[in-house]
Amino acid sequence: MIAHASSSSSTPRAWPERLAPVDLARLAYKVGGWRGADLGIAVRIMLGESGGNVGAVGVNDNGTVDRGIWQINSRAQPWVKDSMAFDPYEATICARRIFERDGWAPWRGSDGTAHASRAREAAAAIAKAGLQSEAASGRNVLIALVLTLLWARYSHALGAS
Repeated sequence: MIAHASSSSSTPRAWPERLAPVDLARLAYKVGGWRGADLGIAVRIMLGESGGNVGAVGVNDNGTVDRGIWQINSRAQPWVKDSMAFDPYEATICARRIFERDGWAPWRGSDGTAHASRAREAAAAIAKAGLQSEAASGRNVLIALVLTLLWARYSHALGAS
């Protein structure tokens, strides 16, 4: 187990060495606040970058180090200390800050995707965590909004009142 001292609590939280995909989905949803398609991308990234390995380390050819479940780069994100990068809770908060500033770009491969090969596994984890209906309901609300806007814009052209 890996100890975690939450910034909101002095009590350490223990983490297993590897988080299951369903736990990654819950972390992205509850801590990162991702919903819909972004939730799927967040889970794909953690699966693809670290496989859920809390202590994952990747040393790059340029000497920088990618750390933790999000593989946060030491040079690109120098404000993320090792204690944060190797703590799934703190790393997810950091990943959210990075996302708010740069979108998913820091995790995209040369082909412009973010671990698309892990999409099926991520979707299954999201469903197992019971978060699939949340994503679907958000999508349905978006579809309803788009249809309403289209109707408001073009209904006069169709002769509808």
